[in-house]
This record gives sequence, C-alpha cells and structure tokens, in this order.
Amino acid sequence: MAAFGDLLAIVVIGFVIVAGLSLFTIGAPATPSFARRPATSASAQLRQDPNAGFIFDRGFLFRRRAWFVGTCCPPVRIDAGQYRQLGVAQQRQPVPVARSGSRVWWWFEGEFYWESGGYHERDVLALIRDRQRRSAQRLDRAHMLLNAEEGQAPEARSRRVPIPREVRRAVFERDGGKCAQCGSSF
Repeated sequence: MAAFGDLLAIVVIGFVIVAGLSLFTIGAPATPSFARRPATSASAQLRQDPNAGFIFDRGFLFRRRAWFVGTCCPPVRIDAGQYRQLGVAQQRQPVPVARSGSRVWWWFEGEFYWESGGYHERDVLALIRDRQRRSAQRLDRAHMLLNAEEGQAPEARSRRVPIPREVRRAVFERDGGKCAQCGSSF
C-alpha cells in the first residue's frame, strides 16, 4: 500500500511540474515585425496579405493553440473549434478571421486579405473575383503580345457572348434612350 502511495505522490508531483511548466509558457507568441507596424492607409480597400497566417504553439498543459497574425495585426487567439470551422468555411466563402483597428482580415480559398471598408462577405467575394478576372485578362494580353513579338499567330480566343435583346432593351429604357457616357440619343 505504501508503494501505491509513493507512486501516487510521484504522479501528482509530476503533474504539478508539467502544469507549472505549461503555465510558464502560456503567454502569446512573439509578435513578428510586420505585425507591429501601425496601419498607414485609412481609405476603403481590399488587399491580399502575404504575411498573414496562423501560428501554432502550446498553452496550459501543452494544449495546441492557434493564433492569427497579419500585416499590422498582432497575434489574435483563435479557439481550436473556431479554427476548424473557419478552415472548412473558407473553402466556400470569405470568412472574417480577426480585427485590428479599422482592418478586418478575411480567409478565402487558402489566401488572406485585409480590408478597411467595412465590407460584408458578399462584397469581399465580389472584389476577389474581380481581381482574379483582371489578372487573367492581363495574363492573356501578355501572352498575345509575346506571340505577336515572336511572329506567331495569336491563340484562338472565344468569341464574346452577345448581349441578349431583352437586356439591351432594359438598359436602353433605363437610360432614357441616351448613351450613359456622352448623352447622345443616336
């Protein structure tokens, strides 16, 4: 019986030492230099943040913890359950991850973006998709110019889809039968 008591005492002392050591390391992780800078732009915008991401460490009793950090955003603790939910949701739609000052960080399709315009999820999605379309158009144009420089025929491009008659009619009526840019009724 005494051996069991000694074993129990050793286990309790070991637990207290482990708990004490884990309490000693319970603070937030070190803040990277890019996260210490103050935000410089006050205009409403959406930008991709290549510095943003998650930092993982161990907290009390060495449990795994997740922290989000981004440009001008010091580490923000993210609950383990919330981290899993965000990871699943970000594959379908932009999800807000953290807020620091006037900026909100969004996670979408594995990329992080910050915005300072008070945008909603649908706004962020529209701006990201617009950026992707413009990037694809810029790449297509660069390839076309490169082919022209090399004397090659440009790659066949798909024809533009015609605008349906009812849409043209609705726009004509909406604008009062005038050009929205120059005001001409021709």
